[in-house]
Amino acid sequence: MEEFAAGWHDPGPRAWDSLLAEEVELHQPLMLDGVGPAHWRDEFERLQRFLPDIRGEVVAWASSGQTLFVEIVCRATAAGRPVEFRAVDRLTFSDDGKVTARSSYLDPLPLLRSLLGRPSVWLRWWRSGTAPFTARRAIVARVRPQGSRAGAPRPRRVLSPSRAARLLGTIRAGVGLTALASPRTAYRALNPGAQVPVGGFMARGFGIREIAVAATTLSHDPQRARLGLALGVLIDSADTVSVLWARRRIAGVGHLLVGIPAAAFAITGAVALLRDESEVASEPI
Repeated sequence: MEEFAAGWHDPGPRAWDSLLAEEVELHQPLMLDGVGPAHWRDEFERLQRFLPDIRGEVVAWASSGQTLFVEIVCRATAAGRPVEFRAVDRLTFSDDGKVTARSSYLDPLPLLRSLLGRPSVWLRWWRSGTAPFTARRAIVARVRPQGSRAGAPRPRRVLSPSRAARLLGTIRAGVGLTALASPRTAYRALNPGAQVPVGGFMARGFGIREIAVAATTLSHDPQRARLGLALGVLIDSADTVSVLWARRRIAGVGHLLVGIPAAAFAITGAVALLRDESEVASEPI
């Protein structure tokens, strides 16, 4: 326990090396899930790129057998102002005292709300590849998977619900942040004849809706992520129908800027959900 707390007092990618087993399983809301100390070091380095001065304080803990539950308060600075969020880690230990599994539980909404009003950190946030921008890595990646032969065909990427959730959730978060940062500009881009401030108010509500759905879709709980996908399909289908119904009353190309992405999102989410259903149905009982 002391070593875990000391790592958060002066954190770094290698602060917990002596604690982690070689095959440690990592499940973490701000970073990608993975296995092994090398994966942890890479993910924590990304977190520090986003929040360089992040520190953690253990405020409570409890144990049950070989499982340790730790409540941590993390503090950092973003755009010159403090950021604080709480997480609970569940650590499973082997007989020799190594951590074989870590699952971290965090409600991301307070952190998202705290960062929404700080546009100066958004680029650094995006570049770090931390949640909700973990899908950014797949978008910008240009290297072959490790161990693949030159000229060998890449494996086909299946549109699984988890992959679709990360992709759509990341895009939704970006759209929502943009609408909140500049609601009047966002609404005027969609409808140049809009009345301001009414249009700005509606754009802000749209941004909040997108961020709320994104937070659910990007959850590391598969059931919550699937719920986020389903909500997204419902919302995007409704948006598509609304745009088709009112397209003659929307000035310029606003109906295209809303209707086409909404339809694409609805189709993508629906295909992923249907694929998941077919895979479950085909599993042997």
